[in-house]
Amino acid sequence: MNDLPAHPVDAAFAERDPFADARAVRELNWSDHPAQRHPWSLAFLAAATLTVAVGAAEIFDSKWAGVAAAVAAGVVFRGFLLKTSFTLDDSGAEARGTLGAHVLAWSEVTRFRHDPAGATFSTAARPGLWDKLTAMRVSFPHSGARRDVVRFVLPRLPPGTPVVEEEE
Repeated sequence: MNDLPAHPVDAAFAERDPFADARAVRELNWSDHPAQRHPWSLAFLAAATLTVAVGAAEIFDSKWAGVAAAVAAGVVFRGFLLKTSFTLDDSGAEARGTLGAHVLAWSEVTRFRHDPAGATFSTAARPGLWDKLTAMRVSFPHSGARRDVVRFVLPRLPPGTPVVEEEE
């Protein structure tokens, strides 16, 4: 019987001791599509987008205002709507999606925050708007991925990088 994990992130650590050095694993790869995992959230987002689009069209008396509102909602929620492939390796992190890629070297990371849904690699000195625009968010495809990603990332962060662990 095959005892390998069903999830690709777990497969990198499958044949290793759970307390082994995370530096022995050279790369983690996985894809995530939150809209596919959460169809009820997708339905709610579609209904909210339709409501906002119709409201904008009525307020501004233009169908183009409604189209613009719907497009703006799509752009804002693109991380949820589109599939993204993530790669973590010794050089840094990469998020590659339909609309492009975001690559971040470990030396650029100034803060690392993780929660049950994902991790954020910040490049700004302080939290704020610029941090929201430049940070990279990595979503976890399943509950076991958090442990593996954090074990992989911690030894690769620059010394003294603040690490914040959040629970929901």
